[in-house]
This record gives sequence, structure tokens and C-alpha cells, in this order.
Amino acid sequence: MSAMWRPTLMPCARAWGRALMTRVMLDARGAGMLWLDCLSTRTAVPFYTALGFRTLGPVEVQLAPGISFPAVRMMADLARITS
Repeated sequence: MSAMWRPTLMPCARAWGRALMTRVMLDARGAGMLWLDCLSTRTAVPFYTALGFRTLGPVEVQLAPGISFPAVRMMADLARITS
């Protein structure tokens, strides 16, 4: 596999992902939550940024002793989310 190869989603799949996350965020706000925190893969940062998340910084997710996965901690202010 080439280092330049990156899987891409078809536009329809991206639209479904955005619609699903928007619904989750609106429901969370409706339930009284103020913020939504997530651990994103590095490649998904643009997706979450487009949804209104801001980057807080890199983190390492421990999968097992001695095995970690690089991620990015992100947070969204649910008061700013629109449908």
C-alpha cells in the first residue's frame, strides 16, 4: 500500500456521517449537555472540525499494555450547533 494512498468516502457516505453526528449533537444538547468531547483519529480531524469541534491537542489512547494509538482530543460547544 502506498504511503500516499488514503481511503475516501463517497459524497453520500460523508453526508450520512455528517447527518448522523449532527443528530447526535442536537440530541445531546436537548438532553442538557453543554459540550461534546471526542478522541478523533488524525485523519478524521477535518470531519470533526467541519462539525464545529475544536482541537485540544494530541493524546495517546492505550489499547493494551505497551500498545497505544495516536489520537486528537477535540471538543464541541453544543450551544453553537445548528441543524
